[in-house]
Amino acid sequence: MAAIISSNLEAFGICLNPCVNRVISQFQPLPSDKSCSFLKLAPWLKALLYSIVNRSSKHRLTVENPHSLIPVIEYKTSGTTHSSATAIPPSNINQSRRILSTHIPYQLLAKTLDSSECRVVYVTRNPKDTLVSTWHFVNKWKKAKEERWPFEVAVEKFCHGLIPCGPYYDHVMGYRKLCLDRPKYAYFLTYEELKNDPKAHVKKLAEFWGVPLKGRMRRRKCKIL
Repeated sequence: MAAIISSNLEAFGICLNPCVNRVISQFQPLPSDKSCSFLKLAPWLKALLYSIVNRSSKHRLTVENPHSLIPVIEYKTSGTTHSSATAIPPSNINQSRRILSTHIPYQLLAKTLDSSECRVVYVTRNPKDTLVSTWHFVNKWKKAKEERWPFEVAVEKFCHGLIPCGPYYDHVMGYRKLCLDRPKYAYFLTYEELKNDPKAHVKKLAEFWGVPLKGRMRRRKCKIL
């Protein structure tokens, strides 16, 4: 099974670029895909999601960046000439264990996700921490070395939805609606819930993605957590 770790583009404050457009117009997820959608996701969380699905090859996390193992589909299309976005993931990825991620709001992917049987996990975080994380992230950009993004400006932009990925609440509520409408294919999770009870949510994620933890494997995973 593959997974995917999320109208008008300007309405969401998203740059109108060929990569995002290509995903919206061409990407057709496989029924076995696993998808993760988020505003911003830490590498350790991608590593956790990867290890849940790919237990026999989790050793790759010691030599490869989690971001390369769970590619962001709108970034992977950059510079490509693929006629179909299903070719986005590297060819060496096991198609039955393909995990993709995106920052694109549900409202822009609704037509694709509503007609797909891929399993979507949406991970969100409280707005305050999302704001601070985004501020730090933007200030690591090359352009920020010349002129940093003042926190006061970041707060104003965040409140008006003028940030990468678009308005926070629209992004969250869009995927929340998907999870309520299609609970078999969409799972809503907050960073805080996962942090407070990692064992329970790792178990639920594994079951949702069709790779349940059993017996000794479950005890081992819980011990690691």
